[in-house]
Amino acid sequence: MFIRFRNKISHFFYDYSFVVFLVSSTGMFGSLYFSELANYEPCSLCYLQRYFLYPMVFLSAWEVITKKKLPKSPIIYILLSFMGLVVSLYHNYLQLSRTESFICTSGGVSCSKIDLVYFFGIPFSIPFMSLVAFLSILVLSIWGMMKVNTVSRYDT
Repeated sequence: MFIRFRNKISHFFYDYSFVVFLVSSTGMFGSLYFSELANYEPCSLCYLQRYFLYPMVFLSAWEVITKKKLPKSPIIYILLSFMGLVVSLYHNYLQLSRTESFICTSGGVSCSKIDLVYFFGIPFSIPFMSLVAFLSILVLSIWGMMKVNTVSRYDT
């Protein structure tokens, strides 16, 4: 019974790149919404996080569309999400410490001064949303890399 359940779950999550695609594309469209439609000018840290997020969207979309796993894609996801996570942690530190930083100011309002979105009464800022996105992609990628090794071991 447990083995059948595990096989169903592993078959469902075998395509972890689809979940990575959902998370990264949500982050990409969210960042484009805030910068282009809501007219919040991104700071240099926001741009740096975009540099790490956008390639994951296209790589995971390619894997989902072609249904072929690239051999090193979990490692690429892990590296990009880890580097984006480090920048996002620093960005969140600047926001939570409310320090005026030349890095986090562009022509508009500083990221350290605004809380943008409220979900169930909890304020979420752009740096916190990117932290959640990069952390979830990192966890999914590590899990996917372990799972690929486990599946290949059990298939033989």
